[in-house]
Amino acid sequence: MKLPIYYIILLCFSVNLLAQNEYHVFPVDDLSNPGTLNGNGTIENPWDLQSALNHKEDVIKGGDIIWIHQGVYNGRYTSTLESNISDKKITVSAFRNDKVVLNGNVESRQEAVLTIYGANVIYKNFEITCLGDLPRSVLESSYKVISGLNHITGKDCEFINLRIFNNTGFGFGSWKHAEASIIEECVIYNNGSVANNGKGRGEGIYTQNKSDKTRIIQNNIIFNNYYKAIEVWSANKHADYEYVKHFNIDNNILFNSGLPAGFSYDNLIIATDDREGINIAKDISVTNNIFYHNTDIKNKEINGNAPSLTLGFHKNAPVEDIRVENNVIIGRNNSLRIINAKSLLFKNNFIYSGYIHNSPYLNNKQTDWHFENNSYFTKRSGAFRFHNTATYSLKDWQNKVTSDVGSTWSHIKYFEAPKVLDLYRSRYNTKQFRVTLFDKLGDDVIVDFSEYSDLNNGRAYKIKNIETSAIIAEGVMDQSKQIVFEIGTYNNTNENFGVFFIEFEDQKEAEKRKTILGKFFKWLGF
Repeated sequence: MKLPIYYIILLCFSVNLLAQNEYHVFPVDDLSNPGTLNGNGTIENPWDLQSALNHKEDVIKGGDIIWIHQGVYNGRYTSTLESNISDKKITVSAFRNDKVVLNGNVESRQEAVLTIYGANVIYKNFEITCLGDLPRSVLESSYKVISGLNHITGKDCEFINLRIFNNTGFGFGSWKHAEASIIEECVIYNNGSVANNGKGRGEGIYTQNKSDKTRIIQNNIIFNNYYKAIEVWSANKHADYEYVKHFNIDNNILFNSGLPAGFSYDNLIIATDDREGINIAKDISVTNNIFYHNTDIKNKEINGNAPSLTLGFHKNAPVEDIRVENNVIIGRNNSLRIINAKSLLFKNNFIYSGYIHNSPYLNNKQTDWHFENNSYFTKRSGAFRFHNTATYSLKDWQNKVTSDVGSTWSHIKYFEAPKVLDLYRSRYNTKQFRVTLFDKLGDDVIVDFSEYSDLNNGRAYKIKNIETSAIIAEGVMDQSKQIVFEIGTYNNTNENFGVFFIEFEDQKEAEKRKTILGKFFKWLGF
């Protein structure tokens, strides 16, 4: 039976609506296939990058992909891409394994290498930087502020596996009108500069949120920025609405904030400077993160300023509904600072600090604090300090807060942490793992991969530097599935702490290599 012609037309129209279109971008100075304003986005006639990012939804629709091909894209770019199909996002990605670099070290009035206004777009797998040796002090005559990625407005964007580094401003600005965004598996480092007072400025991530939807910051590595790693913050002293709320900060590695400027700043701060009690930082989860500052734990170093986690700032804006759970917090005198907090859950955390700096707000009868099963390592048994006015032992502290059951206190000389602090497999590149290690003596660490059944005997691997991607070590996995890592002092860490990538060849590559080796040994007569 033949279908009526209108059914055929409708079917073809539906298939066309569901089709995923792919478009291509090349550098304008590519010698063989330059991208142009007048291109049509085909691989034979590609767009330049800014032309691609300018297109409206009548050209690029939800579900479409813009492939950026290998090369250095010199310029500062603005994206207004937007998908109005809620469950179909536009994707902007490096093509396959191509290395794509957005270089903002050019003359431009735009403040950031990439500025984003659009919505419902995924940006992934490329670098955002300023190539060359730019001045990092505001006192130098040629100094200029260039930030990395500036997400101004637009909802439901995702930022995946971006490498944001060597920008003289902040690395990533995720602002109050950018609704429900996700920042995941990014590597953000060496952003910022030195201010005229000699101190560092320029965060890894500076973020706010006006929306009632939760902003997610997870599985990132943020280190060696001139100022703080993540700043959930507003400096507005007289705000008339809330816009520092609803965040989930999970499974990030944050370390050595401020190091390039010669200071130690917060790896994470959650607070506002509001004086009216209106713009309160609230409903924020901080879970499964590792916070670290260079500390000679072997020799029981504790003195000096090295805050890793700070909650609250001004007394009129105490943070509310904050959950801090399953984190490792390592710093020096004030690695953990609870400056002003009204309601707080603090559970299953592991802390090395000179003392625990606590809020005088705790004396307020309206305060709701719940502590449980934490491990504290400090220099003195009077570990809990209240605004430099009083100190408490763990027992007295437990009576004070009427909680913190199951917690323990030990002197810092007994500090031990798991040697493998974190072993995380990428959600987007299953061949790659992030490995975070600790050994206070700086000894090698054995990492066991036996729980991953797909990583079988004979799989080749490469251990890589998280900053440079240089190969540190390589080998072939044996039947034990255990691999030895040398912590070293990569990326300016002390020898007791290190973060690495390890990448395994996939199964087809392994089988091909074994086949080639087998034929070779057979040819030799073995």
